Amino acid sequence: MSFIWGILIFEEPVKNITQTGLAFVTLGVGLVGMSRYSKPPKKPISENMEQEEEQTEEDLETAKGKIKPASSNTDKSAALKKPKKYFFFGGKLALTRRQLGIVGAMINGTWGGLNLIPLHFAKKEGFGGAAYLISYSCGSMIVNTGMWVVYFIYFLHRRQYNFAEALESLPEWHWDKLWMPGFLAGGLYSMGNFGSILAVTYLGQGVGFSLCQVQILVSGLWGIIYFGEIRGRETIMKW
Repeated sequence: MSFIWGILIFEEPVKNITQTGLAFVTLGVGLVGMSRYSKPPKKPISENMEQEEEQTEEDLETAKGKIKPASSNTDKSAALKKPKKYFFFGGKLALTRRQLGIVGAMINGTWGGLNLIPLHFAKKEGFGGAAYLISYSCGSMIVNTGMWVVYFIYFLHRRQYNFAEALESLPEWHWDKLWMPGFLAGGLYSMGNFGSILAVTYLGQGVGFSLCQVQILVSGLWGIIYFGEIRGRETIMKW
């Protein structure tokens, strides 16, 4: 999105528009490939897993004093292989975990690519770089506060305008467990975002913000090396 706005709409100068376009296409193909090979492999359902699952259910039924009806291994395997789905809009929309993640990535790519477009107009008024950071932060605070208000109104309507129940329905802060990870994540994001503001200020939307997408490589390497999310030499090489 930032590339399209910078090159096609703002007409920012580049050395060679053809080579720049090819680089953009290469980046898009790379993103698709990284997404394709970051998908975890499907785990086969072994007989031992089926026997353990069946034994566990038998123990539970025995403890309850009930008789477990007979079921075939085929039905059990099909149930285990069936991906979990998340329902939205009263059950009208059902998405798997992967589909939901892809939708979130698309939303992030669309809105994330537009979040520094106002900087283009602010530069004309003499505001750029560090001078733009406070304005950006204030806007983020207002939007986040507004999202919490809308979320609360939603739960207030669902709970038949019971104020106390609506407050209890809001996500918990988990301050005692998440204060350190939260502050670290916020600090790292803010430093990176400040860097992206500098990049867009001095390099433009098309080039500056596109170069910031090296974050994809950095986060991917963390996933491979530290978290072990992608395994197997062949899969890692393709990634």
